[in-house]
Amino acid sequence: MHTGLMPQALYHFTSVSNWENIRDNELLEPRSEQAVSDLDHRPVIWLTDTPNGQAATGVAAECAEVRIAVLPVRAVHPWQLYREEVPGRGSNLDTVGFDADAALVTPLPIPSTHWSSAHRVDTGELLWSGEPAVPLQGPANGWLLDGKELTEFEASVNATIDTMWANGTLPDANWLRWRAKILPKQIDQLRKWAEDPSSDSQFRAWMGWRSLRGKAGQLPDLPPKWRVP
Repeated sequence: MHTGLMPQALYHFTSVSNWENIRDNELLEPRSEQAVSDLDHRPVIWLTDTPNGQAATGVAAECAEVRIAVLPVRAVHPWQLYREEVPGRGSNLDTVGFDADAALVTPLPIPSTHWSSAHRVDTGELLWSGEPAVPLQGPANGWLLDGKELTEFEASVNATIDTMWANGTLPDANWLRWRAKILPKQIDQLRKWAEDPSSDSQFRAWMGWRSLRGKAGQLPDLPPKWRVP
């Protein structure tokens, strides 16, 4: 069992000028085209699970002047899972200082109701503070992802896709490629995190578990037990 507290926020880094626009619009919008998924095709917002992680998302220093803390909302995907859906597995992002384990992406905008604060990185000056909406319930201390549950989930997803394909009800043939080429790698990554007792890895396993269940939940016939509540 791991010890220590799970991270309570995710972080987005931006420049001062961009922050002013984000603040005025009260909205953090997906704009990055660096990691557009073959299966989704939408730009993303880059996040990291460490407050000192501006390098985790590969941003230049001038683009990391402000740190925005956001809640770990739905539809946030650990990069190590999401990259399997990106052409070339996002190899263009494998640069010095880029921490793939600490990086996350979301294709959805994040409104100010899901921010908790914004700070200048160099001085620590508080630029914005607010009372966020009721946060997504995070994992309890001591939470561990069960490898047997992962095996059962993968088998259930495979059976669901097979049945829907045979019945002609599979929404898109891309699900066959996802099942064959992408899902096994995503499951393997979750197992690696799950086997590491550190709080960071367990938080990443929790985020990834929700992400993967949310993806599979797009299958209409997926058993209810695997859907994200």
